Amino acid sequence: MGLLAVLAASWALVGLGGWERLGYPALFVAVAAVALLILSRLKFSTRFGAIGRHVDRLQGALRETTPPALLRSLAFATPAWLLEAGILYYVGRGLGLELSLAQVVAATCFAILLSAVPLAPSALGTYEAGMVAILVVFGVPAELAFAVAVSTHAIKFLYALAAAPFTLREGLAAVRKGEKRSDEARLEV
Repeated sequence: MGLLAVLAASWALVGLGGWERLGYPALFVAVAAVALLILSRLKFSTRFGAIGRHVDRLQGALRETTPPALLRSLAFATPAWLLEAGILYYVGRGLGLELSLAQVVAATCFAILLSAVPLAPSALGTYEAGMVAILVVFGVPAELAFAVAVSTHAIKFLYALAAAPFTLREGLAAVRKGEKRSDEARLEV
């Protein structure tokens, strides 16, 4: 929801409609929030099989989500979004684009939201499609928009891969700690 709200505000600031056009994006954010609330409360029949099980898990997660948990996740996600917007800003400048801060934020939010559709691993293709689409709306030629999208996504892969050894070590330590606990539990039996 936070990303949708930022996208709505940045879209209005881009100048393609001004604040008076904020009504539709704000309505979309409100409808999405209400839809999630309703989805968390509905009861689905078990006859839907695998789809029903997935909906049940989603509903359980939505019911357990608290406002403080949402705020904590937003606090962790915001620096990543800022880093992604900064990458777009500097890659765009390097390729000769003069994007405003509002355009950079709107393009980043839109690409991130579209990449939530899992068509390929690591959002390959969906991220680029979203970035190209919105940059074209902002008047960037399609070829240049594609170069910017691919470059920014590649850079994001590089910094994610740079962190991989550290997270692998942390993950292995957590797994070992869990194995040690399960071994202790077996000894007590």
